[in-house]
Amino acid sequence: MRSNLLFPYSRQFDAPPRNGRVAIITRTKNRPLLLARAFASMLEQQYVNWHLYLVNDGGDPAAVDALVAASGYVDVELDL
Repeated sequence: MRSNLLFPYSRQFDAPPRNGRVAIITRTKNRPLLLARAFASMLEQQYVNWHLYLVNDGGDPAAVDALVAASGYVDVELDL
């Protein structure tokens, strides 16, 4: 059975090209545990050509900064 019959309102998307960059936009506010889980999930992906846009929506910037620093990525731009 075709998937659009099971989910009539879903859209079918093609996978990004092998060399295409994927943008991940994540919003957070005072949820360091959930943000840490999201980071872990992103870092475990097999597809490596992605860019994370992390939006701190009024939460504690120290907690977000600590998680970003712990991620091990050196090429990080913080826009507060």
